[in-house]
Amino acid sequence: RIKYSLFYALKRWYLIIIAAVFCSLVGIGYSIFYGNKFVSTVSFGVQSQNSTSAIISSAMSLANNFGFGGKSAGIQYDNNYFATLLKSRVILKETLLQSERFQGKQNLLANHYINLMNLHDDWDENDSLKNFYFKHSTIKQLTNTEDSLLTIICNLVVQKNIEIVNDETSPFVIMSITSKSREFSKLFSKDLMQSLNLFYFKNVNEVNAINLNLAKFRVDSLANALTIMDANLAVLKDNSNNIVKQQGLLQLNKVQRDESLLSIQYSSAVSAYEIAKTNQLVNTPILQIVDDADS
Repeated sequence: RIKYSLFYALKRWYLIIIAAVFCSLVGIGYSIFYGNKFVSTVSFGVQSQNSTSAIISSAMSLANNFGFGGKSAGIQYDNNYFATLLKSRVILKETLLQSERFQGKQNLLANHYINLMNLHDDWDENDSLKNFYFKHSTIKQLTNTEDSLLTIICNLVVQKNIEIVNDETSPFVIMSITSKSREFSKLFSKDLMQSLNLFYFKNVNEVNAINLNLAKFRVDSLANALTIMDANLAVLKDNSNNIVKQQGLLQLNKVQRDESLLSIQYSSAVSAYEIAKTNQLVNTPILQIVDDADS
């Protein structure tokens, strides 16, 4: 039976050749039509610092021992927050305006993207865009035309090049960048993660810094006022040594009451400042990259 099968296959050799040629043509056609696709993947997770960590626990314990107890009320930054942020226009624009060497040329990623995706072919009908390239490397410097085209490119990246997998059952977010070039995919992945880090620590963390500065300013102001009050109180005590009537001590008693109230306010301000410092540490998440673009 096996011999018969082999004989039949050899007898129909032309069918096998036709099938092989057809499959090859399909593969070539797919490659031409869709082009080669290269994927760069980055896995990361957000680990929030909390009172269970050794450093934070020690800080909270020390603050409580000195009467500086309190609960943090910071925003909870999780994987979903950062996964959404990766597709935001501000992060993508910052990434596309990074300068990288690609295919032997140093240029903005946005300009590399224009060449890689052959966007000029779509812009040929507009004379002003035939040879368009981005010249400015910061968002604030962009012209109206540059900003509009950069927004269009951001939308293209979201539609065609970036995929975010954020499974609630997994502690990690998986970001994939797909393009016609492996080198470009890796560069874009690396710069996108850097833009994400810079945005968070520069802008989001700024809220905690403002609260901390306000608390410190209040402590310093009350400390100066208390110093002046102590000096006035000392002068009044010196002047009251020879006073016989209690009426002469009215001003002294008033200053003593004010000094006592100011001391209470100062203690509360110091407590708030210590809590603000601890909260700033507690509310700062750690962005942990498990697999980067070069892995």
